[in-house]
Amino acid sequence: MPLFRKNEADNLFVKHHGRYLQTQDGWYFYTREGKTLGPYDSKDLAIEGLNQYLEFLPQAHPVNS
Repeated sequence: MPLFRKNEADNLFVKHHGRYLQTQDGWYFYTREGKTLGPYDSKDLAIEGLNQYLEFLPQAHPVNS
């Protein structure tokens, strides 16, 4: 079920869907690092963006053995 934060329903169309956020501008996703990335044209594209982000992370921050 989408959640609205205080005053969001009054000022701007914003729906929270777990790790995803829908606004008038498009779809976004949240990262564990506290970033909000987007906008994407659809939730499916936001999901794909998140998957690409998760694949990129190990390459950006390799773990030393």
